[in-house]
This record gives sequence, structure tokens and C-alpha cells, in this order.
Amino acid sequence: MTVRTDIGTTAASIAGRAGTCTICGAETRAPAAGPDVVCESAHCRVLLGRRAHMSPDAFRFVVGMRRRQRRDLAEHAEAQRLRLAERREREALEHEAIRDAACREQDLPASSYPLLVLPSGPRAFEPLTPQRRQRYREHLAAIIAEAGCGEDGDAAIAETPAIDAAPPMPLATQLCTLCRGGCCSGGHDRAYLTAATIRRFMRLRPELRPDEIAEAYLDRLGDQTVAGSCINHGGTGCSLPREMRSDTCNDYFCNPMRAWQARCASGEPPRGAFVIQRRLDNWNRDRLDAANDIVDVSVVTETGSRPLKFGRLPPVVGSETSGR
Repeated sequence: MTVRTDIGTTAASIAGRAGTCTICGAETRAPAAGPDVVCESAHCRVLLGRRAHMSPDAFRFVVGMRRRQRRDLAEHAEAQRLRLAERREREALEHEAIRDAACREQDLPASSYPLLVLPSGPRAFEPLTPQRRQRYREHLAAIIAEAGCGEDGDAAIAETPAIDAAPPMPLATQLCTLCRGGCCSGGHDRAYLTAATIRRFMRLRPELRPDEIAEAYLDRLGDQTVAGSCINHGGTGCSLPREMRSDTCNDYFCNPMRAWQARCASGEPPRGAFVIQRRLDNWNRDRLDAANDIVDVSVVTETGSRPLKFGRLPPVVGSETSGR
């Protein structure tokens, strides 16, 4: 009893004010359990659960370690946030310098076109390995089984609507083609495919057996794929037709394209876009340990894209091409 009283007193003194985690000191909305409040962190909950088996000094030590760890992580996150904000400010200055140079040197109404900064898709190619093909085959088998299992699967097939044509976004095709799959790199060996995708395809092709559905997807694979991207990402884009792609692939737009969509919806659609592309793809564009320099500058209109070349760009104070 004496040990429990001492430990309880130690925990109460460490806990501090109400709403503060006993272990890490973070503010939390979790309800108190007796004298203790613990946040949603599994680490903190495990440490609190071990308290009864520790001496007060040992418990105080692990609490101190946990709080230092949390403080260090918070300081690191804040430092990264500041570095990212500084890089974005430098990039904005670079964008302004390039736009000014284009207005001076190019025979085009660039000043009347909205600026759009896009990521870039990966551009190197590699052979499709048997290992990747096998992982894809296993994923297809799993989602096909899930899609067609029992009465629930049959009901889902009947209720899943066919693909509806989305309202066309001005210049969407030209802009996404220019990017060349900066959002596809997260597809890996699953291609964003789910059981819902298979149910939709089964509705469109009810005559196909499960093994034939798998072969229909596998037959679409090429011998070469874009390195570091979706298994279906080839030299001409996605190897799957729209009816076989996931809803993610059919509906997703990156943040710059969503902003473009909002701009087009709020007034008269722009006649063109002044596009600056940076090296990193959609998912890695905020990495501070990789170069995110400018790789292309183009003017995009309904007739296509026109790459711009400059004799010399004005220097940007404080700019860095390394992205660090």
C-alpha cells in the first residue's frame, strides 16, 4: 500500500494541471481516469500501464525521457516548418522573376494568363520485374475475392454505377499531360485499385470470371514502367482505360489543379495558363532533403503547350536550386 501511495503521489505531481497528459505533458481532451490523464498516444498509454510495476524514481525517469522526446520532436517539426516556409518564399520570388522575364522576352500575352506551379512526374524508365508483377497479381486476387464474395458482393455489383463523365475542366487534359503523372507515383504495385473498382468493372463486364478479370488487368502491363511510379504508368501514360482505373485515378486532382478548377469555376475560364514546373512529384514536393528546382516553363492553351526558353534569368536574392 505504501508503494502505491508513493507512486500515486508522484503521478499526481507529474500530471500538473487537468487536461495535460501525465506522461508526455501534451494537452489532451481525453477524460481523466482517477488522478491520471493520458493522451491518445499508444506510447504514453503503455508507459502509464507499467507504472504499477515501477518505483517512483523509475517512473519519474521514463516520464522525463518521454517529455524530452516529445519536445525534441516538436522542435524538429517547427524547424522543418520554418525551412519549408523559407523555401516557398524563395520559390515565389523565382516565379515572379521568370514571369517578368517572359513578359519582356517572349511574344505572348503571358501577363494575362494565371500562374500555375505544377509538380513533375518521374521520367526514367525501368523493366517491369517479375517481383512487381507478382505483387500486383496477389493484390488483384485479394480485391477480386473481396469484390465477389457472397450476397454482399453481388449486391454491390448491381448497385455500383458506371463511370459518369465529369464536367470538363478547362485545359485539364493539357495541364495533366504536361505534368506526366506527378500524382501516379503513389500507385506502386497496387495502382490505387480496390474492391470497389473491381465491382464497378464486374458490372460493366458481367461475363468475365474472376480469373479472367485478373488476366484483363495483368494483360495491360507493359514490359517497361516509369521508375518509382505506379505499375501501370508507362511511356504514354496509364496503361488502363478509364473503366478499369480506380476512382482515385479518375477523380483525383493535385492541389494546384484544384486551385485551377476553383479559379475556372469562379468566373470566365482563362484563355491559357503560365506554367512553371518543379522537379519533385505530387507526393514529395515538400521534401527538404531533395532538389526541387525548376525544370520547365510553358504557356498552355487549348491548342497545346509551348515551352519557353530564356537567354538569361535575373538572379533571385537568397534563392537556392537545391531545395535545402
